[in-house]
Amino acid sequence: MTTNRVHSHVEQVSKDVEYNLTESADDVFDDNFKFQVCDMLELTRDGASRENFVSSLGAALEDVGFAILINHGIDASLFEATHGEIVNLFTGTPLGRKLEFVETESRGSVRLGYFPFQQSTQLQPDLVEGWEFDRAAFRVPGGGGEQALTFWPDARFESAFRRQWQACEDLVVPVMHAMLSYFDSDVTLFDDELSPPKAVLRFNYYPSIDESMLDLREGAGRLVAHEDITLFTLLPAPMTEGLQVYHPQLDAWTRLSAPPGSIILNSGDYLKRITNNRFQSCTHRVSVPRDAALRGAPRTSFPFFVYLHEESQLQALPCFTESYYEPIRAYDFHVGVSRKFYGSDDEQPGCDT
Repeated sequence: MTTNRVHSHVEQVSKDVEYNLTESADDVFDDNFKFQVCDMLELTRDGASRENFVSSLGAALEDVGFAILINHGIDASLFEATHGEIVNLFTGTPLGRKLEFVETESRGSVRLGYFPFQQSTQLQPDLVEGWEFDRAAFRVPGGGGEQALTFWPDARFESAFRRQWQACEDLVVPVMHAMLSYFDSDVTLFDDELSPPKAVLRFNYYPSIDESMLDLREGAGRLVAHEDITLFTLLPAPMTEGLQVYHPQLDAWTRLSAPPGSIILNSGDYLKRITNNRFQSCTHRVSVPRDAALRGAPRTSFPFFVYLHEESQLQALPCFTESYYEPIRAYDFHVGVSRKFYGSDDEQPGCDT
C-alpha cells in the first residue's frame, strides 16, 4: 500500500505523519469525531458573536485544518444547479471535444483545463475526471470578457457556472479576515491580494463504479489522499459519501457528513507556512461509498481553491517574531510542491503497485 512518504521529499511545509493514499484495511476510523461548525451570521455581528466565530474557526484549523460553514449567504439551490451542470458538462461533451481542452503545460503555477479520467495525478490513477478554470474563464468584472467563452466546450456553461464563481469569490475576504483576527493580526493584510483573489474553480466528476474498475475488497480511491497547495479551499458539501479527513493527532480518518447546503473550509500548504505551522494543511481523500447502491450513481464536487499571487513572498505573519521557514516566492513554492502530483522533467513520482 502506497503512503504519503512517496512524495515527502518535495513537501515544503513540515508533515510529520504517515498515512495511506487510498483506503486500506489497516486504516483507523473515528466516525464519532465532530467537525467544528461555524455560523457565518456571527461574523456579521460585533462583540462576543464575532469573537466566537473567530475562535471556533481558528481552533478547528489548528486541530485538523477543517471546518464547516453554515449561514454563509449562498442558497443551496445554487449548489444543486451546479451539480447538475457538472454532470451535463462531463457527460454531454464528447470525449474528443473535451480533449481539445487538455492543458499539457501549466499556465503559471497552476494547471488549468481538462484532466481526463484517471489522469488528475501521476501518483496513481484516480477514478475521476476534472476540469479547472480561473477568473479568465468568466465574464465577471475584471475577468476574461468575451474571451472567456474560449475556455468552454459550449458557451452556455460559462453562464451556468458564473454565479458559483462569484458566490465563492465573495466569501474569500471575510473568511481571511476571521483567520487573521485569530492571530490578532491586521485583518486587511491581504486585502489587495484577495480583491479579487487568484483562485481556481475545479469540477470533479466521479462516474459510477463497477467491479471492473477496482478491487473493492482492498479499498479504493476515487481521489488519492493529499493536502491542497492553497491558502484555503471552499467546498460545497458533497451530496454523496466518500470524503474522508485525516486527523493527525488521532492518527485516524473520519468519514465526513456535512449538512446539505453548508460549505467545507479546509486550510492548505500556503496557510500552514505563513502561520508557522499553527494551522494544519488538511489531509483528505475521496473513497468508495460503503453503500453499494451509491456506487451506481455519479458523484460531483466543486472546490474553489484560493491562492496568493505568484510574485508574493510566502513568509510568517508579522505577529510571529520568529519563522520556521525562509521566505519563498509563491510561484516557486507552488511549483515545487506540485511535483508530487505532476512530476517534473527530471523526476516522475513513483508509487508501489
